[in-house]
Amino acid sequence: MYHVGTRDGRNRIPPITSTLILRSATDLARMIVYGETRSETVLNAFIERIREVDKLIKAVADEGFSAALERARTLDRELESYNGDREALLEAKPFYGVPFSVKESVAVDGLCSCIGLVDRKGETYHGSADVVEAMEASGAIVLCSSTIPEASMWVETSSIPHGRTNNPYDLHRTCGGSSGGEGALLGSACSVIGIGTDLSGSIRTPAAWCGIFGHKPTQGCVSLQGTHPVLPGPIKDFPSPGPMTRSADDLLPMLKVLSRNDARLGLDKKVDVCDLNVFYVSSLSSDFRKSSAVQIALNELLNTGCKPRAFECGAFKNSFDWCFARFVDIGTVPLDEAFQTGGVNVFLQLAGKILGLSKFTVYAPLVSALEKHYRSHSRAKHKEDLRELDAFGKQVEGLLGRDGVLVLPAQWTSAPFHHGTYLSPKRYFSYPAIWNILNLPATVCPVGLTQDGLPEAVMLVAGRFQDRLCLAVARYLESSLGGWRPPCDILPGSQSE
Repeated sequence: MYHVGTRDGRNRIPPITSTLILRSATDLARMIVYGETRSETVLNAFIERIREVDKLIKAVADEGFSAALERARTLDRELESYNGDREALLEAKPFYGVPFSVKESVAVDGLCSCIGLVDRKGETYHGSADVVEAMEASGAIVLCSSTIPEASMWVETSSIPHGRTNNPYDLHRTCGGSSGGEGALLGSACSVIGIGTDLSGSIRTPAAWCGIFGHKPTQGCVSLQGTHPVLPGPIKDFPSPGPMTRSADDLLPMLKVLSRNDARLGLDKKVDVCDLNVFYVSSLSSDFRKSSAVQIALNELLNTGCKPRAFECGAFKNSFDWCFARFVDIGTVPLDEAFQTGGVNVFLQLAGKILGLSKFTVYAPLVSALEKHYRSHSRAKHKEDLRELDAFGKQVEGLLGRDGVLVLPAQWTSAPFHHGTYLSPKRYFSYPAIWNILNLPATVCPVGLTQDGLPEAVMLVAGRFQDRLCLAVARYLESSLGGWRPPCDILPGSQSE
């Protein structure tokens, strides 16, 4: 009913008028270092794009344009007097002069720190997260922070302080969450690279629904210092910051920076896609089978000489119970208690929302209610769920080893209409969360558009610390399928600056 006349949310994003913003981040850095353009010129191109587009997608939580431009001018001046080896400079600072965006729950000194909560509106960060400092050390420049749902607790992005963020491919659909603002900014060419965090698909779902690349690293390889909210108890180690990019070429260099080239990841090792063992799940539900994304990816991988093999499992139908079984098993504090310590009773807030009196949207109370329902199950049920989860984990890890990649649908569906995830909250949340629970790296890779013009994507899963395999396959699929496709026109003769 949304796609009728002027209510159609598609094709509403203004056309791209600068070819600079279509370049990869590593290309931009090279152009800047070799004097083909200036950092200030690049930043101005993205700032102009944000000012034109964000009134439609509403993805910026806070901006630091003035400070960013001043930093760009400083870098440009330093280059003018630089007499050293330019390749060595790029090796040391692979994102020299390139702007990046940051999920609002990741601390950036001086920018908004409300994490989608009314009670924190107007607060700002004092100091930056480790991952932000790592990117700045690589020469990159923070341009803005992006919107999230309340406390990063849902797969759609909406909060009272910042409103609702829209999908650039259809403004009536969700951009995903919780790194939804990042997905929308990157998908609409308002940013070229960004930092997200992922606990239950929070990087991967927005990447899938906004047509970009997103990688959840093996947990423990990228510092969580300065990311919020700080979760209570052992669950605090489950999230992972990671790269979100428009081009697959930027994933590996960005992960090197964020992980400080963690030796366990072996990111300098060459990967030949033709030598990988590729698997797919043959027993997917009817909802998954509606997507052609996996078949598109497998057909391309066949061209490398790979022979994809079916992986038979009854996975995913119990993934919600498996996730919460693990949370209970490790002694995670119930979410309603965690909120209570901050002076908030989520169930009173849910009732208040119905009466129009709540300071919250419905998302955080909904997740808490689902978790509380699971905790009401018997201990025997918890033990059975853990047994199934552990068996599945051993099966997958044995399958993948050090040279395997599993190709899966990125999510149950393409981007739903706003509030569409209410209808099936368990599946949208828990399907991607399985890979957090098992601590396996996972990359989302766009493979095309549906008949409705929405992005289709696959998720690539590899063994622990084998992140580079996912990234290599994503890069190959981008080269053969085209990767990100803009949600708008590119004007002929666009300025190249």
